[in-house]
Amino acid sequence: MSQAAAIKQCMVAVGLWGLRVLFVVVDSCNANVGIHNSVATHLSNMLQGEGIQDHPVYAIHCLCHILHNTAKHAFESAGQSQLYQRTGYNTALFWVLALVQIKAWLA
Repeated sequence: MSQAAAIKQCMVAVGLWGLRVLFVVVDSCNANVGIHNSVATHLSNMLQGEGIQDHPVYAIHCLCHILHNTAKHAFESAGQSQLYQRTGYNTALFWVLALVQIKAWLA
């Protein structure tokens, strides 16, 4: 099952399928926001194909996910530090924010 089909299945289950959809918030990978074969494009095609709406569904990039990935890559580029003692999903984000806070305090 495609992600767009899974979204439709969830919307049907909670009684929202048939309503117009203007935006969908997704992370910014091509699979979600690409112009030809993305989740937003497939969801648009399904809604338009069933005559529910005549406008596309616009993909909004999830800023929290972008910030998390930026922090993760910054951490990986900078290397591990003594400050890095946390584990879990947002570990890299907390490490970068702690480092920025310490550098600001020292300035």
